[in-house]
Amino acid sequence: MIFPKTGHYLTYPAFLGPSGDSVFGNYFTKANPEYYDETYIFEAAKPYSFTVVFDTEGRHIDYSNETAHIDIWDGKDYFMAYRIFAFGLQGVPAAFAAHPAPVLRSQHEYIKQ
Repeated sequence: MIFPKTGHYLTYPAFLGPSGDSVFGNYFTKANPEYYDETYIFEAAKPYSFTVVFDTEGRHIDYSNETAHIDIWDGKDYFMAYRIFAFGLQGVPAAFAAHPAPVLRSQHEYIKQ
């Protein structure tokens, strides 16, 4: 992903699937913890990669036809703008957890205040 201009951006968790039936993912912050840091400055024209972990909760997902989406916001005010980047998952390797730990999550946890 390449940002259009240097600045602070907010990353909303990535998601798969249609609105209302989405599977949300978490960025793999061990590789890039700064991506959740509101003070981090993304440089223009520099390519950034985001690794996302999706817990599909056992749902069947056809990765050859599925698209992941990442929302990037430029602020938290009334005039904020955002872009939704869509990524096809064809050829992307899926990794399965041997013993996933069930976690109760609320969609509201993902919204940055």
